[in-house]
Amino acid sequence: MRPFAIAIAAAYTTGAEEHGCVRGTRFPFHERPLTSATAMLAGALLELGQDIPLASRLAHSVATSQRSDGAFGDDDEPSDLFTTFLAAELLARLDPGFDATRPAAFLARAQSADGFFRALGPEAPWLTDAVARWLRVAERPFHARFRWPAIPAANRDRKTGLPPYAWFVDLAELFASLPGLAAAPCTLAFFDLIGFRAFNNAHGQDRGDDVLEELAAALMEIEGAAAIRDGGDEFLLVGAPGADLEAAIDRFEAAWPARFAARFGDVGETVRPRVLLGHVGRGDRLREAREALGRAVGELKDRGALRMTLDL
Repeated sequence: MRPFAIAIAAAYTTGAEEHGCVRGTRFPFHERPLTSATAMLAGALLELGQDIPLASRLAHSVATSQRSDGAFGDDDEPSDLFTTFLAAELLARLDPGFDATRPAAFLARAQSADGFFRALGPEAPWLTDAVARWLRVAERPFHARFRWPAIPAANRDRKTGLPPYAWFVDLAELFASLPGLAAAPCTLAFFDLIGFRAFNNAHGQDRGDDVLEELAAALMEIEGAAAIRDGGDEFLLVGAPGADLEAAIDRFEAAWPARFAARFGDVGETVRPRVLLGHVGRGDRLREAREALGRAVGELKDRGALRMTLDL
């Protein structure tokens, strides 16, 4: 799908930046808003990890174009199978408030007698497979189907392979862009490492970098969450709405000493993670929550504790 995404982004991005949606360029759709192309462009930008703020605006445009029957269509054209699928596929992965059963019912009514889904005709095998996959995905819990924006390899942190803080800023904007996502509770955790500086001084920067790499790998294994390098030995973990990040961090903390020993052997004091866990009341407060956790780090250090939980 990546070459397809590149082609879509190249064709539609310029006009969409101005209007917040894709508008037609030729008769009979000249200057008319096209929900189908807008959904395709939003999905392409998320797939490529490019211009996430624009993707957020486009997703909002798609969400507000849903019709009373749950289906979608371009401008004032009748609701159609292809536009409904494109919009529903995007929103079911981005918005926990999106009711996938209504567009699914529309798609079921549009299915051909031979079992295929057809928009024009030749695309029926691909479209049928895509709709079937989406129907399965839509049944999964939201945190398991949430579409985390991609990040180009060149933009990842060199030492850990994680997204940098700038990606978190884009992610926070995405969380605020859709009503259901903005209103949904989520979880944000802040990590730093106790004993990291002493380990780094004793064993050298290369081994210190290995510790950061190992911690990043462990955080990336947590389902329904995205790990981010905040800077230095500090990391963020964002849980999608519905993810039980607290239980996942319990398991991570229990497994970390053995994981550290397996890679670094008996080096004396284990480098241990210190965790600030924030239960964020609304997705659109994600960036404010990061600032609140930053202010609470001093209190956690003063307590000498490894873990503190806050309601944000």
